[in-house]
Order: sequence, then C-alpha cells, then structure tokens
Amino acid sequence: MTLLDVLKKAARKQEIMSYKDLVVKGNLPYDLGNMAHRQELGHDLGEISAHCHYQGAPLISALVIDKQKNQPGLGFFRLAEKLGKYNGSTNKNKQEEYWIKELKEVFSYKW
Repeated sequence: MTLLDVLKKAARKQEIMSYKDLVVKGNLPYDLGNMAHRQELGHDLGEISAHCHYQGAPLISALVIDKQKNQPGLGFFRLAEKLGKYNGSTNKNKQEEYWIKELKEVFSYKW
C-alpha cells in the first residue's frame, strides 16, 4: 500500500492518525526513530498534498497529526501558506481553525 493509498482510505473513513499510525497502517518503509526518515515522510506528505491541491483537492495530509500537539506539524501549515490556503499565523487557535476547515474538506471530498 502506498502512502497516498493509506491517506485516501483514512479520508474515506473520516479518520485522523498520528505519523506512527500512518506508517504502521500502511506498512510503510519509514523508521520514525531516524531523523532523516521523519524528514522524508514530511517531505513526501507535502508532495502528495501539493499534488492534491494542484488537482483541485484539499490537502490530504491534514489527516496526519503530531500526537503530542493533536494537530498537524508545522510543515503542514507552511505548505498551506505556500499554496495560498493559509495566512501563516503562528497563533495556535488560528492554526486549529484552519486545520479543522481543511479536515472537513478532506472528509467531504470524493477520494
């Protein structure tokens, strides 16, 4: 199962998941104990979400959260800003508000 397959399946089920859950569910080749692998996973999630955006779909990586923060990592918000979907505010309430909006779009999109 590819990273995108795991994300689409989760979107159809309206599930959010941690980075670890994502790797485990998809039996994906990322060792989250390895910084380079974590960065690679973040990069790959960004590439997939950017591709989704350019195809008119929401940012599917909104499904993946940092379990400690209970929302996506900073890379998600940076990508959304780069794509013109988010104003770049570092205010936690503004980030959560944007994330919830994007998450609803992911859940309602026909994957």
